[in-house]
Amino acid sequence: MLYTMSENPDQGCSREDANSPAARYAYAAIVLFATVGALLVAHVLYENRLRYQQVGFNDYFKWWSQFNHGLNTWRHGCNYTPFFIVVFAPLARLDQQLAYWIWQGAQLAALLAALVLTFGQFQRGAAAKIAVGLGTLVLLSPYLLFGTLYESEPTAMLLLLLVGAWALANHRRPVPAGFMLAVAILLKVYPAVAGGYFLFRRRFDVIVWSVVWCAVGIVATGPALWRESLFSGALPYFSAPDWARDERALALLLKVYSAVAALGLTAAQQATWAAATYVFLSLCVIALGAWATARSAETVEVDGICFSLWLIAALLVSPIAWNHELTLTLPLYVFIAAYLTQHREIAPRTALLMFLCATLGFAIPYYSTQVRHLHAYFIALVIEYLAVLMLIRSWSAREHGFGGATDSEESSD
Repeated sequence: MLYTMSENPDQGCSREDANSPAARYAYAAIVLFATVGALLVAHVLYENRLRYQQVGFNDYFKWWSQFNHGLNTWRHGCNYTPFFIVVFAPLARLDQQLAYWIWQGAQLAALLAALVLTFGQFQRGAAAKIAVGLGTLVLLSPYLLFGTLYESEPTAMLLLLLVGAWALANHRRPVPAGFMLAVAILLKVYPAVAGGYFLFRRRFDVIVWSVVWCAVGIVATGPALWRESLFSGALPYFSAPDWARDERALALLLKVYSAVAALGLTAAQQATWAAATYVFLSLCVIALGAWATARSAETVEVDGICFSLWLIAALLVSPIAWNHELTLTLPLYVFIAAYLTQHREIAPRTALLMFLCATLGFAIPYYSTQVRHLHAYFIALVIEYLAVLMLIRSWSAREHGFGGATDSEESSD
């Protein structure tokens, strides 16, 4: 079982290391990248300053207002969970523009906290890893972050909750780890797939506590509301699946339904084939993730990559997921950059080439509508998932072969 750097204080950087020229350059790079990132985010927020009356914050505000006035918001187009509605409904008592800025501020705060938690897992050579990771994130921010701010999605909150659950579990704190995982599930359901990481890492205490906290959340918000959200909100959403052909979709179900619909089958046949194919492909994704997780090395970088694999799996298995939810892949780039920074190797070349192609698949559609129409986002995500599987296999074999750890030492319960 992996537990993070707090249990291995001897691996921290020495005073000489901290004062070395390389460390000073790394600190300067961190300041530079943080400044550039802050300026880019400020620019995006300014460009989106009038979007409080547009999709999707306007939808949230409408649903929250309906709920505050005693209306059944799931019969008026809402497809979000009761927990999401109940928790954030007080924002609708404010001016809509003010509520928008509070909401966006909360997303940025969550993003910053998630990055601090992620970078905080590093110990040996932390400055260099943070500098390279932060630089990578700034470079990729237009493709992996700006969409979530544009759509006012709560993806940054989900990222904080999931990264927090992972970090707390590594510090032997299953109760708060289970709580954070449960809140993520209660907000959007599909983060439950990320629980596969804890299951196949045999951290059953986190799973148990997440189930307990989910039960508490459902009872607290009202089981009747959850039934209503399922039968009046979620299921009717799939009765008019024209949006399944949207090239921005990431979810397997949407792609499968779109493909089956082109076969000219009856409605009943389409539903049967789509459901069967979706279940089969989802099980394949989960099985591959389980295989990789069971064999993954227990070092911070490789374990972080393994955890990130399940965030990709959550997007694929989710019934509904869109390109602006690619924000969940940010930790993956941090951990891969950190591993390459420490080991300074490019092998396995095939996996890294696939990973680069996937990243380009996220970036190019940002500039080219024609490429986006080719469903580049979905294809890139599948390629990235496969590439990460290969990286975990190769780098875990390397770590097991050397019998060493980078930022943490192995420990068993």
